Amino acid sequence: MISIFKKIFDRNIQSQKLLLESTLEQVLDVKDDVITSYFIKKRDHFFKLLSTKTYESSKFETINIIKKARLHILLDSKNVINKEIEINSVIKNQNAINNILTLKAKELDKEELKIRYSQIPAKKNAQSIIYNLYAIKKSIIYSYNDLAPDKLKYKTISSDCFSLYSFSAMLLPKSYFICCFLQDSEIFTIACDNEQIIFSRSTNIYYSNLQELDITVISEISRTTAHILQTYRNFKFEYMVLYGELAKNRELAEQISSVSKLKVITPNPSFFVPKNLIDLFINKTYLFGVSNFNQKYNFLPTFIKGLQQYTKISKWLMIGLMVIALYLSAVTMINIKSVINEENILNTNKQIFNIKKTNINLYDTKELKYLEHFLSLQNIMLSRNIIEKLYLFTPLFNIVKPHHIEFDFVDPQEVGKLEFEQTFDDLKSLINIEKVFKQTLQEIQNQHNSLTFTINSDYKKLEFKAKVNIIFSNTVSKRRNR
Repeated sequence: MISIFKKIFDRNIQSQKLLLESTLEQVLDVKDDVITSYFIKKRDHFFKLLSTKTYESSKFETINIIKKARLHILLDSKNVINKEIEINSVIKNQNAINNILTLKAKELDKEELKIRYSQIPAKKNAQSIIYNLYAIKKSIIYSYNDLAPDKLKYKTISSDCFSLYSFSAMLLPKSYFICCFLQDSEIFTIACDNEQIIFSRSTNIYYSNLQELDITVISEISRTTAHILQTYRNFKFEYMVLYGELAKNRELAEQISSVSKLKVITPNPSFFVPKNLIDLFINKTYLFGVSNFNQKYNFLPTFIKGLQQYTKISKWLMIGLMVIALYLSAVTMINIKSVINEENILNTNKQIFNIKKTNINLYDTKELKYLEHFLSLQNIMLSRNIIEKLYLFTPLFNIVKPHHIEFDFVDPQEVGKLEFEQTFDDLKSLINIEKVFKQTLQEIQNQHNSLTFTINSDYKKLEFKAKVNIIFSNTVSKRRNR
């Protein structure tokens, strides 16, 4: 049976990847006059008990609520009222169905009840639909409302039977199965299709010795199983899961398997808990179902659910508003930057326009003085206005010193003539300089298309000669400089 369980469990772990995150759960197990608090840490499918403490039910307000843990309150299954309600299949409106079931619940007890229900799948064209109605007195549920000041901590208020079902559904997803739980002198049986509970029954058994106990248990389980298989013949039940004292007795489990004709599974505690918790797991398996609890059977008060939903919505709205605010801030910054860039471009264009209009000096004063001094060394004396125009030719002056520079005004243009001469010691040097000079002139020509030049070197005399002509059209006064 262990090997069957391992095979099924491993398969389901791979297909479902069950709850891979680590969670902290505080489970309050309510039994008669005693409430036991279990502080459990779950990671993957493995559980560890961090602490446990027992309280008297009459003093439950003294229970220490653990801040970091989610709170689950599991009532004894004796507090659950269960009844099958038949409703005409013509009625399909959920509000109408809920109203009918609420009225039916009032017939079950004088006190006001909180109900949960599930629909039992029916055959096509069935005249009526059967609903499993589950109810717990509101006075019991609401007595725990003030246990935790922070209502967001509440995760579950339900019964141990529903938590046991949730644990089984985790083991056997998409399967039809029957669960049997034996504790003291009570057998609790549920039939499930993984989506919901189809059938449930609690039976007290009486015996005088252990041998009689085994016989009574087998007889009761066989009778209940036969009823389930007969009543719900359209469901293909495959497994029976045994919990509690049934899981301890291997021979009893094998006899149940033989009688029921189902694959009997007894969950191996070592898959879920360390050695020191094996007895706790066998006797109270339902404690470990809260982390995978089916919300269909959660009796949490409506106002607490509403508060939790409101808090979640508020949280997401706050995040949404922050995102929108950040987006708008980013858009605003982009727009401001765009305006600044446009303003900068406008100012630059304005400056260029004013420079062209007023002929403002674009060059550094020191550089112009250097150029003026350089030309004076070559016996070339020119006005500052002409020197500004010649600044364009500075790269040429660094290659070959100018021999003669002349500017003439030919209305409405000013024509500049530059002559370069230099003698070399060898032909190779002459050719190299000529090449560099020509390339530099061509680069200047790309910037000033009114420039023309000729290079007439005398290779025999090793003399470099060049003439450059350039036309300026923005001069407003006649001047001649030599």
